[in-house]
Amino acid sequence: MQDLAVDKIVEAGIGLVHPDQAGDFYDSMHSHLAKFGVTGVKVDVIHTLEYVSEDYGGRVELAKAYYDGLSRSLEKNFKGTGIISSMQQCNYFFFLGTKQISMGRVGDDLWFQDPNGDPMGVYWLQGDMFQSDHCCAKFHAGSHAICGGPVYLSDSLGGHDFKLIKKLVFPDGTIPKCQRFALPTRDCLFVNPLFDKKSLLKFWNFNKHGGVVGAFNCQGAGWDPKEQRILGRPKCWVRRNPGLGSSNLGVLGSSNPGVLGSPGSLNPGAGAVFLRTQ
Repeated sequence: MQDLAVDKIVEAGIGLVHPDQAGDFYDSMHSHLAKFGVTGVKVDVIHTLEYVSEDYGGRVELAKAYYDGLSRSLEKNFKGTGIISSMQQCNYFFFLGTKQISMGRVGDDLWFQDPNGDPMGVYWLQGDMFQSDHCCAKFHAGSHAICGGPVYLSDSLGGHDFKLIKKLVFPDGTIPKCQRFALPTRDCLFVNPLFDKKSLLKFWNFNKHGGVVGAFNCQGAGWDPKEQRILGRPKCWVRRNPGLGSSNLGVLGSSNPGVLGSPGSLNPGAGAVFLRTQ
């Protein structure tokens, strides 16, 4: 799969401000945003500092300078903790980046230009942003609702599906966040929900109201090593029944937040989230 970020780095190169000016660099942006009411920021791919660290004391020394500047700016502009930290695959993040940052995302990105590959974001349960007006937005919303991590969007200005977004929260605006990390159900442990043309991928979790089960049709989302591409839905197009009994599962619907897909049958690339009350 083409990595657009790496392609751009190879094509245009990358640069950096001098580590002595890292604090001024962050503050110049953050103070401007805070002045207009922005309450937090997302820092992404900061590990690319490794590419340009040779002349600045090595990757650890350069990271120290940048994380120190970032921390001081956060304290000044966003109450110290108003940050989402993404793509933190570098090990020094755990030692240098945790003064204000309690969580770092290390999963793969949402590949929004490839709808056939979108279900992979559920298969690997990445917790990155998603776009609410995307063709597979319900699929991503369902996976974020059950993953136990933060839910955040990367919509373009004006490109919002508020009807879908409202299904992720209660009417009073509170979020029914799951309290643990999602785990696969037992019947999914030894099946191939990407290619066997019959299995659904199901996860379970808990929130303060009870148990939550998410069922996702990921058929056709896997990378085919022979053809060197994601096969896509047409090769595995088949509806699947989630197999969840309605007698003890309350569908999160009009009276409760959250039907994120059809509970009766799931097309490839579709997902549904169900709640079992205690």
